[in-house]
Amino acid sequence: DVTKANLAVTGVTAVNRTYDSTTVATLGGSAAVTALGLDSVSVSGTGAGAFANPNAGVAKPVTVSGFSLSGPDATNYNVLQPAGVTADISPAALTLAAASDTRTYDGTVNSSGAVGISGLFGSDSVTGATQSFASKNVLGANLSTLQVNAGYTVNDGNGGGNYLVSTNTAPGTINPAPLTVGIADVSRVYDGGTSAVATPTVTSGSLFASDTLTGGTFAFTDRHVGTGKTVNVSGVVVNDGNGGNNYTLTQAPNTNSTIIVRPMSTWTGAALDGLWSTPGNWDALPDASNVLAVTLPAAASAIYDLASTTFLQNLTSAGSLAIAAGKINIAGSLNTAGYNHTGGVLEGAGALVVNNSFAQTGGSINLGGPVTVNQAAGNLVVGAITASSIDLTANAGTIGQNAALVTAGLLTAHSQSGVSLTNPANQFSAFHGGATSAGNIDLVNTVALDLQDADVANGNITIVSNGGVSTSGPVAANGGTLSLTSNSPLTIGSSGVSANGNIVLAATNLTSAGNMVLNGNVSSSTGAVTLNAAGTLTQNGAVNGPTGISATSGGATTFGPSATVSGTPVTYVAAGSPVTPPSPPAPAPGPAPAPTPAPTPAPVPAPAPTPAPAPAPAPTPTPAPAPAPTPAPAPAPAPAPAPAPTPAPAPAPAAAPVVDSIVAILNNDTLTRAVSRAEIQEVIQQVDNTVTQFVALLVKEEAKQEAKAEEKKKKEEEKDKETAAVSADQCKK
Repeated sequence: DVTKANLAVTGVTAVNRTYDSTTVATLGGSAAVTALGLDSVSVSGTGAGAFANPNAGVAKPVTVSGFSLSGPDATNYNVLQPAGVTADISPAALTLAAASDTRTYDGTVNSSGAVGISGLFGSDSVTGATQSFASKNVLGANLSTLQVNAGYTVNDGNGGGNYLVSTNTAPGTINPAPLTVGIADVSRVYDGGTSAVATPTVTSGSLFASDTLTGGTFAFTDRHVGTGKTVNVSGVVVNDGNGGNNYTLTQAPNTNSTIIVRPMSTWTGAALDGLWSTPGNWDALPDASNVLAVTLPAAASAIYDLASTTFLQNLTSAGSLAIAAGKINIAGSLNTAGYNHTGGVLEGAGALVVNNSFAQTGGSINLGGPVTVNQAAGNLVVGAITASSIDLTANAGTIGQNAALVTAGLLTAHSQSGVSLTNPANQFSAFHGGATSAGNIDLVNTVALDLQDADVANGNITIVSNGGVSTSGPVAANGGTLSLTSNSPLTIGSSGVSANGNIVLAATNLTSAGNMVLNGNVSSSTGAVTLNAAGTLTQNGAVNGPTGISATSGGATTFGPSATVSGTPVTYVAAGSPVTPPSPPAPAPGPAPAPTPAPTPAPVPAPAPTPAPAPAPAPTPTPAPAPAPTPAPAPAPAPAPAPAPTPAPAPAPAAAPVVDSIVAILNNDTLTRAVSRAEIQEVIQQVDNTVTQFVALLVKEEAKQEAKAEEKKKKEEEKDKETAAVSADQCKK
């Protein structure tokens, strides 16, 4: 066998290069081969070079591949790739540059600037590179030097040997730190003075490192109570090792000091003028925010006359408080036996409770909490009140107003003799109230209203609301009329509404769609009911109006399964066209099933037989002729049963009983009297005014009575036959 000869590729070199994190080697030279003898062989293919690793180094071996042989005699040789090829990989330049930084003095050389890194290849990285100022002191704009700190690490897999690292500095600035000096935590109870005793303290900013403060004088700017009070500061020196230049010092009023609120101020009335503003009337004058709470004893009668605002947590008065000017701001509660408001404002997030007497002829009450007023004697008249809820009671009089009431919550008004709250600017979201004696409820409201309860013992209820009205509880005008007008939707809840007199419900579309929904009963005991809906009308309950029902809607009128009407006349009009009203109340059709069981009719024939037997015995006397042996007369008694035809007259009287029976069935009553034409007409109305239905009932009842009469006739004929047979036997004897 002849084996192939090895033929080496020569003339190939590798090019020196700089580190780039790869193993690629660039080849140079000219690849060639020298064949044996006269063989014709040449080099083909493209050679590729690769370092064993990417790290920097000198005369690093390069592995060459990719060459092949070609030519007529190439198949006689094994190609040997170039060997002994080397090249250098030089370290790459890596620059770490400090970044320019500007910051405020903090007593250190720290810099938050990020060191700039350039020249990395592949996944190589630098960790722990930081920078700092050369000096901690304030030197001026761009006069500080930033430098790269030692301690960084080049992560290149070669201990950093793949890079030549250089660092650069940068100019920077340390600005003076702002420092405000005042009195730390000075705190004392309100006493009318301004002095403050304390040591210097930093109220804004910080002292850094070993810097200190010395000296200083301090004083409050006014006598009033408050947290964050202003205190004048002067004469403070900063010791920072740089002549104080590391700080911008402000010896400004300190807002962190406090004059504590006096827990309680009590009225003494020693000045004898009754004025709040007179210091002699107090153990400590409660003005501004200087006192937390105020107490007025039972004998006190204080008039608030300050032009400014007094802020209080609570005010408790066993006597009388009058507000004539300025403002009292209550955060908690004002609880007083007597209250007289002629001017000024009672405001705040708190509540007002008046236990005995109340008068408001001026000023306003504007509270975030509830207002509760109990007028022990006489009428209650309120003025401008805004609160989370308003509760008014006048158990011995009426409730009225001279200005608007505003609450997003519940307005409660309970009186003896009526409630009249008709200011056109009233705004209350819910109402609950009534009158225990003769008196009306008159309300005017401008927002949507939840009518939770309105009840008068003997009077009218009239309510007008620009917003929608919905009832969530009973509304009853006992002894009077009821009028509810909503300029938006009107919804009657399941508790319904009632009145002794007329009821008028109206839903206009002045503010939104004037739809009306009746989910409860609308019932007048003696009057008429009028329903006016600018939009649609939905009736899901009973409407009772003895003297008439009139319902008009601008849109569709629909009836739920429980809708009924009771009264006459009844008129429903929807979008200008008549609408068939609902049926009469369930009670009328309801009883009908009771009589239908026919147990009642069963006893009815019983009375009929009673008279019938009376004529029947008549034939019995006919046996008297029987003694006259003339048997012919005996048969004559047989015709006596002809009284049986007397049932034929029954059809004539049947007309009245038939109608009576129908009436009795419809009224669930026992027939004990004659029935009038008017009553029959009423029966016709009770079957939806449909004569056809009435006639059908008549025919049905007539058929029943005829069947009973026929059965009765048969029984009487059988009885007559039996009687005749007995008579014949007697004659034979």
